Amino acid sequence: VLSVKGRIGDINMPEKDLPLDSGANITLISHDYFVELQAQKKSPNLKKGKKLNLYQLTDKAQSMEGYCNLPIFMEADDSQKIRMDTEAYIVKGMSIPILLGEDFMLNYAIGVTRNAVEGSRIHIDNGRFQVSAIPIERPMKIRIARHKTRNENDKFTIRSDESCTIKPGSSARIRLNLSSSVTRERDDWVLERNLIPIEDGHSLAIPNALIQSQDPFVHIANPGTIPISISKGDIIGQIFNPEEYFQKPRSEENRQSMEQIARFV
Repeated sequence: VLSVKGRIGDINMPEKDLPLDSGANITLISHDYFVELQAQKKSPNLKKGKKLNLYQLTDKAQSMEGYCNLPIFMEADDSQKIRMDTEAYIVKGMSIPILLGEDFMLNYAIGVTRNAVEGSRIHIDNGRFQVSAIPIERPMKIRIARHKTRNENDKFTIRSDESCTIKPGSSARIRLNLSSSVTRERDDWVLERNLIPIEDGHSLAIPNALIQSQDPFVHIANPGTIPISISKGDIIGQIFNPEEYFQKPRSEENRQSMEQIARFV
């Protein structure tokens, strides 16, 4: 596990140690620090439902309260300021403010180098930024896991089934490769929205989408100013069972409220 210096929620917040642990599937923030951020109006509201039931705490001493979207700020070794947005799950009982997990590292293409003389560094956006890091003991025994095993999770990681170059300011319909076990399991899936970082600060945008097992495709947007190529086999994102992913009404009154909001939208 490596730790870097950075700020959570706002660039003017005090600097904190930010451990990066690829052994944690998702990013965690302590409930106490989340409350502190809320008190200073540096954090969005806590969210519940939706994806919360997709994860479980293997350490029963802690409880997961919800999740939120947070900006994370770091300073690169060349003094460039970096902002990265992440979805953090709020956990009671954490002894550290935040733990940046595998999801954060994958979203921002973060790699690690270790050198006995020069020390350790993390490389962000495929090496575009470098940030000095220090090795630390794993800061907490807490572990997060999906309700599926890692091998089963790999089954739900979706890749492109074709190569394509997407022009700047446009989108393309990309066919997806679903395993036979996935197509047999159910007819429809939710592909979770995602940003795929590309070198030089560019990225591809993938919206939340319903995917049909028999005709799996998604429209991927290139909001940047240069053409970006997708190769067959590139990871596009993860799919989820819609019955587990979407929020369900807790009562008849809650159902009517949700219907009213849907009609308004």
